Amino acid sequence: MEVLRRGPEPAVHAQLGGLEIIREIGIPTIRDVTAGLAEDLIARARDAGLAPRIAPDPSQRSAIVMVPSNDPHGDVARLADARIVVDARPGHVRISPYFYNQTDDHAAAIELLRP
Repeated sequence: MEVLRRGPEPAVHAQLGGLEIIREIGIPTIRDVTAGLAEDLIARARDAGLAPRIAPDPSQRSAIVMVPSNDPHGDVARLADARIVVDARPGHVRISPYFYNQTDDHAAAIELLRP
């Protein structure tokens, strides 16, 4: 029986498509949109009584928002059931908005994380 071996070609072709989208939109635009989404997420988290762990100076922030959680893995599973992809970190749920997200995504995530 011959074993069929596949190389990385499918992944490379998928990546090239993603790079084309990034080139078309432009990195500065992606950065601006992503920063705005992160600020929206932070505001929604604060309004819900959560204390996101972020850099105090907005110019020093990335698009990673750490939301405190007593059960990060449980929260991640609950969000995954709602088709919201986040990650668990010790004592936090890590949310990383990107240019393709919408503010409605934040509203849904925060509603599920609300104390």
